[in-house]
Amino acid sequence: VRHASALKPLKRYLVELVLDHISAKFALALDPEYRLPQRTFIGARPPPSQKIRVGVPMKLVSPIVQEREAKKVSEKFDERMQYGVEFVNRPVTKVEVRVKVPLRARHGVTPRDVVVSIVREGITLDCKGCASERIDLPFLVEAQSARAKVLDDTTLLVTADYLPYDVAVERCQFRN
Repeated sequence: VRHASALKPLKRYLVELVLDHISAKFALALDPEYRLPQRTFIGARPPPSQKIRVGVPMKLVSPIVQEREAKKVSEKFDERMQYGVEFVNRPVTKVEVRVKVPLRARHGVTPRDVVVSIVREGITLDCKGCASERIDLPFLVEAQSARAKVLDDTTLLVTADYLPYDVAVERCQFRN
């Protein structure tokens, strides 16, 4: 199948094979004349044109000037948030994330200022003065069940319930 995009006769053979199989399986009379759509781009607008300079000799090796940008990023985000992930029960029924606000970032920032976003199998933590953190989980969590609790002046506890995969699929099929 991988080579079918490069070899046109192989592509034709595969399409004819699939058409024959479907017509036999579902007792349908399918038209062997088919046309594959030609797509030059995906989206509402075409991609921007790319221009190449002609006549200007190109160096094989050129320095990359990104040091200033790296320094700006490091100044903007002094410290990373510290967090710990704990899976509750066996089999897992929920996940707990303890977030500590760094000392340098705490100038007027409390755990209440941490923005927590939960989407499917990931939790994103955002806080002023800290780099954004993404926690990837090995399973889906239910965003509606998420709760946050301030434990002390530096710690936030976020909990979310485990969402079985078959329930998530069922919800998606129900919405569509």
